[in-house]
Amino acid sequence: MIARLNSLKLDGGASPFTNRVATRWLTRSHDTHVPQLREIYRRKRDALIRGLEQGFAQDEELRPEWIVPHGGFFLWLHLPPHVDPAKVASEAGSRGVGYVPGTAFFADGSGRDYIRLAWSMLSESDLETAGGLVAEAIKAAAR
Repeated sequence: MIARLNSLKLDGGASPFTNRVATRWLTRSHDTHVPQLREIYRRKRDALIRGLEQGFAQDEELRPEWIVPHGGFFLWLHLPPHVDPAKVASEAGSRGVGYVPGTAFFADGSGRDYIRLAWSMLSESDLETAGGLVAEAIKAAAR
Protein backbone atom coordinates (compact mmCIF):
# COMPACT_ATOMS: atom_id res chain seq x y z
CA MET A 1 0.00 0.00 0.00
CA ILE A 2 2.76 2.48 0.91
CA ALA A 3 4.63 1.76 -2.33
CA ARG A 4 1.46 2.52 -4.29
CA LEU A 5 0.89 5.76 -2.35
CA ASN A 6 4.49 6.82 -2.97
CA SER A 7 4.08 6.22 -6.69
CA LEU A 8 1.19 8.69 -6.90
CA LYS A 9 2.69 11.95 -8.09
CA LEU A 10 1.37 15.30 -9.20
CA ASP A 11 2.95 16.97 -12.22
CA GLY A 12 5.78 14.40 -12.25
CA GLY A 13 6.99 15.66 -8.87
CA ALA A 14 6.94 14.12 -5.42
CA SER A 15 4.14 12.07 -3.96
CA PRO A 16 1.64 14.08 -1.87
CA PHE A 17 1.65 11.18 0.60
CA THR A 18 5.45 11.28 0.96
CA ASN A 19 5.35 15.08 1.23
CA ARG A 20 2.82 14.88 4.08
CA VAL A 21 4.87 12.25 5.94
CA ALA A 22 8.03 14.36 5.53
CA THR A 23 6.22 17.51 6.65
CA ARG A 24 4.85 15.79 9.75
CA TRP A 25 8.26 14.33 10.62
CA LEU A 26 10.07 17.65 10.08
CA THR A 27 7.50 19.53 12.16
CA ARG A 28 8.13 17.22 15.10
CA SER A 29 11.82 16.33 14.72
CA HIS A 30 13.70 19.03 12.80
CA ASP A 31 15.05 20.94 15.79
CA THR A 32 16.53 17.84 17.41
CA HIS A 33 17.56 16.09 14.19
CA VAL A 34 19.67 18.90 12.67
CA PRO A 35 22.11 19.10 15.61
CA GLN A 36 22.50 15.32 15.44
CA LEU A 37 23.31 15.54 11.72
CA ARG A 38 25.80 18.34 12.32
CA GLU A 39 27.66 16.17 14.82
CA ILE A 40 27.64 13.14 12.51
CA TYR A 41 29.01 15.14 9.57
CA ARG A 42 31.55 16.98 11.76
CA ARG A 43 32.94 13.62 12.90
CA LYS A 44 33.07 12.40 9.30
CA ARG A 45 34.88 15.57 8.19
CA ASP A 46 37.33 15.20 11.04
CA ALA A 47 37.99 11.54 10.16
CA LEU A 48 38.86 12.45 6.57
CA ILE A 49 41.18 15.23 7.74
CA ARG A 50 42.75 12.95 10.35
CA GLY A 51 43.57 10.43 7.62
CA LEU A 52 45.14 13.14 5.47
CA GLU A 53 47.14 14.58 8.37
CA GLN A 54 48.45 11.14 9.32
CA GLY A 55 49.30 10.46 5.70
CA PHE A 56 51.41 13.62 5.44
CA ALA A 57 52.94 13.48 8.92
CA GLN A 58 56.34 12.55 7.47
CA ASP A 59 55.98 14.45 4.19
CA GLU A 60 54.87 17.99 5.08
CA GLU A 61 56.32 19.42 1.86
CA LEU A 62 53.86 17.37 -0.19
CA ARG A 63 50.84 18.19 1.95
CA PRO A 64 48.18 20.07 -0.01
CA GLU A 65 46.58 23.16 1.46
CA TRP A 66 43.05 23.01 2.77
CA ILE A 67 40.72 25.04 4.94
CA VAL A 68 38.59 23.10 7.39
CA PRO A 69 35.00 23.84 6.33
CA HIS A 70 32.37 24.67 8.93
CA GLY A 71 29.54 23.26 6.84
CA GLY A 72 28.77 21.27 3.74
CA PHE A 73 30.06 17.86 2.70
CA PHE A 74 33.28 18.64 0.84
CA LEU A 75 36.94 19.28 1.54
CA TRP A 76 38.87 21.13 -1.13
CA LEU A 77 42.56 20.32 -1.47
CA HIS A 78 44.94 22.66 -3.28
CA LEU A 79 47.75 20.50 -4.59
CA PRO A 80 51.37 21.62 -4.33
CA PRO A 81 52.62 23.15 -7.61
CA HIS A 82 54.99 20.27 -8.44
CA VAL A 83 52.29 17.58 -8.15
CA ASP A 84 50.57 16.53 -11.40
CA PRO A 85 46.79 16.36 -10.80
CA ALA A 86 46.32 13.74 -13.55
CA LYS A 87 48.83 11.47 -11.81
CA VAL A 88 47.07 12.01 -8.49
CA ALA A 89 43.77 10.94 -10.06
CA SER A 90 45.39 7.85 -11.54
CA GLU A 91 47.13 6.93 -8.30
CA ALA A 92 43.97 7.51 -6.25
CA GLY A 93 41.93 5.41 -8.67
CA SER A 94 44.40 2.55 -8.41
CA ARG A 95 43.82 2.67 -4.64
CA GLY A 96 40.05 2.58 -5.03
CA VAL A 97 39.50 6.27 -4.26
CA GLY A 98 37.48 8.51 -6.52
CA TYR A 99 36.93 12.24 -6.34
CA VAL A 100 35.90 15.10 -8.57
CA PRO A 101 38.72 17.24 -10.01
CA GLY A 102 38.55 20.97 -9.46
CA THR A 103 38.12 21.74 -13.16
CA ALA A 104 34.51 20.51 -12.90
CA PHE A 105 33.72 23.47 -10.63
CA PHE A 106 35.52 26.37 -12.32
CA ALA A 107 33.52 28.02 -15.10
CA ASP A 108 36.67 29.26 -16.83
CA GLY A 109 38.24 25.76 -16.94
CA SER A 110 40.83 26.54 -14.29
CA GLY A 111 41.03 24.68 -10.98
CA ARG A 112 43.37 21.99 -12.33
CA ASP A 113 45.37 21.99 -9.09
CA TYR A 114 42.31 21.43 -6.87
CA ILE A 115 40.48 18.26 -5.91
CA ARG A 116 37.21 17.98 -4.02
CA LEU A 117 36.74 15.19 -1.50
CA ALA A 118 33.27 14.28 -0.21
CA TRP A 119 32.55 12.80 3.20
CA SER A 120 28.78 12.44 3.42
CA MET A 121 28.36 8.82 2.32
CA LEU A 122 31.23 6.92 3.97
CA SER A 123 31.76 5.79 7.54
CA GLU A 124 34.28 7.53 9.76
CA SER A 125 36.59 4.53 9.53
CA ASP A 126 36.41 4.47 5.73
CA LEU A 127 36.97 8.22 5.56
CA GLU A 128 40.09 8.05 7.70
CA THR A 129 41.38 5.26 5.45
CA ALA A 130 40.44 7.24 2.35
CA GLY A 131 42.32 10.30 3.63
CA GLY A 132 45.41 8.16 4.04
CA LEU A 133 44.97 6.71 0.55
CA VAL A 134 44.64 10.18 -0.97
CA ALA A 135 47.85 11.16 0.81
CA GLU A 136 49.56 8.06 -0.64
CA ALA A 137 48.28 8.98 -4.11
CA ILE A 138 49.61 12.53 -3.87
CA LYS A 139 52.98 11.34 -2.62
CA ALA A 140 53.20 8.72 -5.38
CA ALA A 141 52.26 11.33 -8.01
CA ALA A 142 55.04 13.61 -6.77
CA ARG A 143 57.73 10.99 -7.41
